[in-house]
Amino acid sequence: MYAVIPTHNRLAHTLACLACLEQQDYAPLEVVVVDDGSTDGTSAAVASEFPRVTVLRGNGRLWWTGSMAMGVRHVRCRCSLDDYILCQNNDTLFSPDYVSTLVRVSRKGGGALVGSVLRSWDDGALISVGPKITWGRPDICDLQRIVDEPEVLCRDEIVDSLEALSGRGTLVPIRVFRRVGNFRRILLPHYIADYEFSARAKRRGERLLVSTRAVVYTAPPTPRPSAPADIRSMLHMFFSRRSSTNLICHLIFFAVSGPPRKRPAAIVRMLRGAARTVRGVLRASPTRPPRAGRCEARSDSGGDRVSPRTSKR
Repeated sequence: MYAVIPTHNRLAHTLACLACLEQQDYAPLEVVVVDDGSTDGTSAAVASEFPRVTVLRGNGRLWWTGSMAMGVRHVRCRCSLDDYILCQNNDTLFSPDYVSTLVRVSRKGGGALVGSVLRSWDDGALISVGPKITWGRPDICDLQRIVDEPEVLCRDEIVDSLEALSGRGTLVPIRVFRRVGNFRRILLPHYIADYEFSARAKRRGERLLVSTRAVVYTAPPTPRPSAPADIRSMLHMFFSRRSSTNLICHLIFFAVSGPPRKRPAAIVRMLRGAARTVRGVLRASPTRPPRAGRCEARSDSGGDRVSPRTSKR
């Protein structure tokens, strides 16, 4: 059993997550931390406080997907066919029976991929049960957002009406990586790569489950504005690698993961939606004053020619 944790800075989170893994009642458990160019002393601190943890170092350009892919490659060279990999973000906390719960549910489900329920580490409020993907619209939302009483979803131990799983706590049998391949760093370097991998596994016949007893505690989500306020925020939303609403990543995801007959319509609708957003932002943006041309004017004191200042950009 292996756990792979990608990290870039946020040392305190990483150490707290490793402490949780050290307390697990499942053994043996080998932990691999992929430190992608941290500048806060992550590698040295992990080596000092958790000497049994393997630390792999990236160049700062791996991002989430590249870090996970590096960790999976490392594990695949050392594991047996009946092993598992736990894909875990570093900003997570969990109870000592967390890993054993995931393994139990996977075995009960015939070797399924098993995800976790996310709750706020502030007050225990439910954050996520799992993604609900509407391929034709297209849309990605969480199951708990489409029901009146989200806690009802957690009454049963297993949720199986899922098209994908989050990388914030998903157990994957090694045989799945050998069957469907690794995370796709080139296509999706950061966001949605976890959904793409699990959706690819499901297309190949693998079962996706969420265990409501395997709870991951994490920071509550930061509220996002429903629409970008200006051109700069719109460009960040559409094209920044740090943006969870990155347009390119979503286009790629729906183009490669959706049912083939629904892919063209999904792409067209996403582009139309993006165009509506652009028009809305341009209408709301203040009109920029016209740039002053080079002209000549006479001063009041005589015939000297002066040029007016060009307006600021």
